[in-house]
Amino acid sequence: MSRAMWLVALAVVLWAYPACAQVEPEEWPDDIATEVRPHTLQLTLIDKETGKPIPEVKVRYIGADESGKFGGRDVTDANGVVAFNLPSNKLQHLGMAIRMPGYIPMGARWSGTVPAKAILLMERGTVIGGKVVDDAGEPVVGAKVHLTVERDAGQLNAGFDIAGDWVKTGEGGLWTYDRAPAGFVRAHVGVSDPRYITDELNTRKEVKPEDAIARKVVLTRRRGVTYGGVVFDTRGRGVEGAIVRLHAPENAAVQGEFKTGSKGEFQVTVDASHVGSLSIQREHFSPEKIDLSNVPAKEPLNIALQRGRMLRLKVVDTQGQPIPNAWVQLGVWRGISLNEFHQTNAAGEFTWTAAPEDDVQVSVSHQHYEAAVLLAVKASDETRIVTLRQK
Repeated sequence: MSRAMWLVALAVVLWAYPACAQVEPEEWPDDIATEVRPHTLQLTLIDKETGKPIPEVKVRYIGADESGKFGGRDVTDANGVVAFNLPSNKLQHLGMAIRMPGYIPMGARWSGTVPAKAILLMERGTVIGGKVVDDAGEPVVGAKVHLTVERDAGQLNAGFDIAGDWVKTGEGGLWTYDRAPAGFVRAHVGVSDPRYITDELNTRKEVKPEDAIARKVVLTRRRGVTYGGVVFDTRGRGVEGAIVRLHAPENAAVQGEFKTGSKGEFQVTVDASHVGSLSIQREHFSPEKIDLSNVPAKEPLNIALQRGRMLRLKVVDTQGQPIPNAWVQLGVWRGISLNEFHQTNAAGEFTWTAAPEDDVQVSVSHQHYEAAVLLAVKASDETRIVTLRQK
């Protein structure tokens, strides 16, 4: 996964959590505190069971201020401490994600004033498991099992970051996961494997905690027709990390999503009686669409991505003043949804460097304004002005 795509994926996960990691009461940030530039946040990771610091843990972070986005990763020292050098103590948002073997993944987030110190208690995980088989009852080895396990973290403004975690099946199609929260009340489990029908978004199912702990969860994959190929650029080089989405034939809804490998390779399996289309997207490249109903089964697909075009928007109010942080949704294109969301900058501007040559439906919204839907927007050297009316 590219750095840009990782930052987007991480931002989506971290937005699910309301505020920040646990801190001592006297360390709570004051919303009207004086802005300090630069600013250092010292985060300490503590084992909740033993009370001891946890060294050598990677902590990923992403944030944004009026100047734009920033992010990266660092590692806790022998005292379980990691320090982040931030542009300011007052940010639009700052989020962190911590994942390591044997502990429940955690997420923390700040909006507004960021403290100088914070403590996050890491809780040891419970082992759950199950088995994956195909529609003939044979074990499936090497499949990805996707998990979402829900339980209150029990810490002030901290949240478990299980959504999006996954493990692979081993011998006999068996899988185990050692980072589930003890006493969890709900779990959803799904499985994906390009050798079987790609519809993981529709096959996640809720499982009983007692079945998961007893490792009795059985997931089934269906066999189908497999397509594969390579995504490459105009120079013939494989494009790694391109997002390939499988769309249903009737309504173009997304049935599954995966990424190309290091050489641009991909593989997808579909129901022979329900063949739809593929869309391919990658930063700085125009999107591409492939209608699988016109492609013979098992014929290699060689998909060339063209350099993206520029689409510029500026969002303003009825007085012509810019509206920052407005949401720009890139919607329907050639009958399918591009499924992308972006925000305008401090000047109310948004630039898309991966626009196609033809029309795209764009929606613009903000919590304090009435939404606008632009049914046909084309790439252009000119900036298109979008005016929102206040609610």
